[in-house]
Amino acid sequence: MLSFDQQGNLLKSWGGKGQGYDWPDSNHGITIDYKGNVWIGGNGRGPASGRGALNGQDEELATGRGAAGRVDSFADNMVLKFTQEGKFLLQIGKPKSSKGSNDVENLRLPAKTFVDPKTNELYVRRGYGNHRVIVFDAETGKYKRHWGAYGHKPDDAGPRQVRSERRPSAAVPQSGATAPSYSNDNLLYVCDRVNDRIQVFHPDGTYVKEMFIEKETLARARPGTSRFRKIPSRSTFISPTARTIAFTSSTGRRSKS
Repeated sequence: MLSFDQQGNLLKSWGGKGQGYDWPDSNHGITIDYKGNVWIGGNGRGPASGRGALNGQDEELATGRGAAGRVDSFADNMVLKFTQEGKFLLQIGKPKSSKGSNDVENLRLPAKTFVDPKTNELYVRRGYGNHRVIVFDAETGKYKRHWGAYGHKPDDAGPRQVRSERRPSAAVPQSGATAPSYSNDNLLYVCDRVNDRIQVFHPDGTYVKEMFIEKETLARARPGTSRFRKIPSRSTFISPTARTIAFTSSTGRRSKS
């Protein structure tokens, strides 16, 4: 972890293997919560692969279907919590231990996190390895709840692509989905790259609605990430009187709102 001031000067650095925790093979995502704590995840496949996700492709391989030269068992099945000085505070999950989308003790290539300051709950989006949003107590790491597409129980054997506005009963969020974005009206927006959609939920996992963006494309990795801030904001927007969703489109190489 590298910390810089606004002029680009390095202030401090820390990270790597240490006592009492498992450092990821490939770091992915960093979140500073409302208390100032640092959360990180990982998308590494282990020493045999030597890398994490690549261009939205590597991240979609399921266990047992790895290509030549890559390990079948994903290594990074955890998130870590530190102080900004690098003091270890908490680990959720263990390397190479995930049993699938309904394993509540381990993660699988966790994409990113955020902590709800109203409830002190940690939300983890696990689109790279599994197909769910999962919630933990941010202080103790205790499991609270999880859900997949449409608020259903995740099904790893279900269909992986939708490509339609019709609501499939067993569809699950596809690999490559990012962490939920939390709006100012207490709704969660979850991007599903491969299926070209954003699904909306209440914090308890109740499904609200979904929207498709350029669903005719057959390319991966759009829409990528949604963000919410109050106007005026330089990059993305939400206001008390009107709502705008801004997101990145990796294959379209653009932002859209």
